Amino acid sequence: MRISKRQLRRIIREEKAKVLSEQSLLDLDDYKMLEDTVLGAIETLVRSGYTREDVVQALQTIAMDA
Repeated sequence: MRISKRQLRRIIREEKAKVLSEQSLLDLDDYKMLEDTVLGAIETLVRSGYTREDVVQALQTIAMDA
């Protein structure tokens, strides 16, 4: 049976979230909500003209200072 790239990405994303949720205090739903929020913010800032690298670096700095 063949699977599409889209299906493979979904499977990988779900498995990654499952592994990360086991390592984290966040449950899977909260992790997904956080991931969606952060990725949305990154995309918004990139569309505003910032580089993806600058946005990620800023988020890492914020996370380390929290």
